[in-house]
Amino acid sequence: MWIVMGLGNPGEEYVKTRHNLGFQCVSELARRNNLSFSEKIAKSRVAVGTIGGQRVALAKPFTYMNVIGQAAVGLCQWYKV
Repeated sequence: MWIVMGLGNPGEEYVKTRHNLGFQCVSELARRNNLSFSEKIAKSRVAVGTIGGQRVALAKPFTYMNVIGQAAVGLCQWYKV
């Protein structure tokens, strides 16, 4: 299992800004691989599926950048990686 976390900040004021480039990248990965962000795990919206034969979890954390570690640690514990 791979976790790909797109970094960004929550909130409408950050949508389509350089602060959310990570969110845009994982959203594009999800779109290209027919995955949807349907799960909420460890302070993140998550899309789980297979990309290139590998199981992946694409994540967009609900936390701000300065506390992104909370979501990262939670996802690693949830998926045991």
